Amino acid sequence: MEESHFLDMMRAVQPHVSGRPKRSVELMLQSADLLHSVRQYQEPELSACDTSQDFIDFEAMLTDLQPVCNPAEAELVNLILNFFRSRKIYTAYKAASRQTAEAQAQQNHLQAAAMPDAPAENRQEANFQNGSYAGLRNLMENQAFQSLLSPAQKENLNQIGTLIQTL
Repeated sequence: MEESHFLDMMRAVQPHVSGRPKRSVELMLQSADLLHSVRQYQEPELSACDTSQDFIDFEAMLTDLQPVCNPAEAELVNLILNFFRSRKIYTAYKAASRQTAEAQAQQNHLQAAAMPDAPAENRQEANFQNGSYAGLRNLMENQAFQSLLSPAQKENLNQIGTLIQTL
């Protein structure tokens, strides 16, 4: 407790000291911080009772690291970031595909109940057209997928949706 109070006093004095005494004060404060860190890690950890989960957001870390990289390092960081983004796009696509399959199965069931006398070929053609647009519509409504697209890509996706709907 007494040591902490002394260090607090030294931190308050530090901006007002110059020359050789300033270096001594800074060295003393940095040494005290190092000693505090060493003491903190000397305490035994109760790993069996530890419920905290260590999590590192590598994508955020690499994004923050990118501006300080040289060109060769930045290229590698971009490659890794593109991998993370591709994985997000694939996950969004998979989720949209699953929603599409569920919607199409439900639609097939409803159409089969609504058109029991229609030939199977006509029902298949209607299911394909409606299912294709439903899948695209689900993908377009998926927020995770939308956050990964540029405005130009979103516009292209909307145009494809319009073309499918008119067909």
